[in-house]
Amino acid sequence: MVAQPTSKGVHVSVNVQYKPLPTATVKSVMHVFESPYWANFMIQYIVPYLKSYKPTSHTIMEKLAEWTTTTIDDQDACAICMSSMDNQAVRLPCGHAFHNDCVRQWLTRCNTCPNCRHEFQKELSGRFVVSTIKTSLLVEEDIHNERVKDVLVGGRTMQAVVNMTLFQVHDQANYGCDLFVELQQAPPSEVPQPSSTRSSRKRSTTKMEAARILKRLRAEP
Repeated sequence: MVAQPTSKGVHVSVNVQYKPLPTATVKSVMHVFESPYWANFMIQYIVPYLKSYKPTSHTIMEKLAEWTTTTIDDQDACAICMSSMDNQAVRLPCGHAFHNDCVRQWLTRCNTCPNCRHEFQKELSGRFVVSTIKTSLLVEEDIHNERVKDVLVGGRTMQAVVNMTLFQVHDQANYGCDLFVELQQAPPSEVPQPSSTRSSRKRSTTKMEAARILKRLRAEP
């Protein structure tokens, strides 16, 4: 799962596996992905992830350039990479300094200081609603075939990519969610390479047998 804040909200992409009923067709699977059941399932699925996803707000990230300092002791080490500090670093408002690249990477994943856990504003805070859910069903058959939706897929494990868009709201009103479903051509499966285990074992066994014979010959008078 990948979450990416954007100027229009938050974009979440999820790769999912779905095993349909034995009598299912491509068309019936698409109907499932267009149902309120699927929307509720996906929303419940991403909520725990989004609650633990704490990137620092874009506003704070822009201020890092203003917090650059040259008053760094050469003996100080960056607590993130444990390397010595150069003559230029970023000093956070809490007073702790780090390499610019190190602290930027840290704050894109976590909204706290690596040393004292001072909290900065999160990028995702407040109430968000899901505005769109677009599910791309990957099929092995030719998606341009007119009968592709009639193909039986029961017993298969279907792959799908779900893209969701969330936006922030400041009220408790109910908002609608648009559902979209499309077919995409599944990438060709990798052709398995012939295993060399048997030949390797044979060479290994032959080598061991030769070693035993050599040892026996050396032991003979």
